[in-house]
Amino acid sequence: MLRASVGYRVALAAGVILEVGGPCGLLAVAAALVCFFLVVFAAVIRQCGLRRVYLAASERRGMDALCVYCGSSPGADPAYVEAARELGGALAERDIALVYGGGSVGMMGAVADAVVDGGGDAYGVIPEALDDKEHAHPGLTELDVVESMHARKARMAERADGFAALPGGFGTLEEIVEVVTWAQLGFHANPCGFLNVEGYFDDLLAFFDHQTDEGFIADDHRDMVLVADTVPELLDDFDAYRSPVTESYVDDIEQT
Repeated sequence: MLRASVGYRVALAAGVILEVGGPCGLLAVAAALVCFFLVVFAAVIRQCGLRRVYLAASERRGMDALCVYCGSSPGADPAYVEAARELGGALAERDIALVYGGGSVGMMGAVADAVVDGGGDAYGVIPEALDDKEHAHPGLTELDVVESMHARKARMAERADGFAALPGGFGTLEEIVEVVTWAQLGFHANPCGFLNVEGYFDDLLAFFDHQTDEGFIADDHRDMVLVADTVPELLDDFDAYRSPVTESYVDDIEQT
């Protein structure tokens, strides 16, 4: 009702201006109409929520920092550690900072070592309770020791604008699926994906497809999960990523 009332008043004012000012009044009418549409557009933005507009029009400019989730163990196949080292070297070469769990062992240590050796920046976040187990890396650009796993995940997410999973265990899966869920809900528009070394994630990805087929994951949300077999392909896909235009569950909740 308010917008209709404003529109009526603008139209009435335009008629008066034209009648009194003649042709010279056209500029005033045009200015009034522009102001009116700007007011309406601003109201629509507020009603729909800035988050949804951001998701629809986000333009990425490449990554400044990549959050890498991976195991604190090296795994059974040497190809896993080799891939972690390759990723770390590529990050340093592309001037993309590493954000990771802060450890110096296993897959985590391999990717961090490669970044540091390549002259890149590496930021670690490690909980106090895991310092003895994962052995905080001594050569990092910055190491953040936090109180809990929840604080660790939140701090890592704050520092990164992309999220990649390499082979790992339960913790790796929990971390990558959580940030994918955040993307689905509209909390961020950053790329999330898997470096599928030697088909390590094949069964998990097949399960994602099964969830989609059974109606528990929307097709556009499934498409948010990027998958690559090689490091260059993964980083190129991340750089090219644009978040799909989706209805945000959060916006729907806020409007109820």
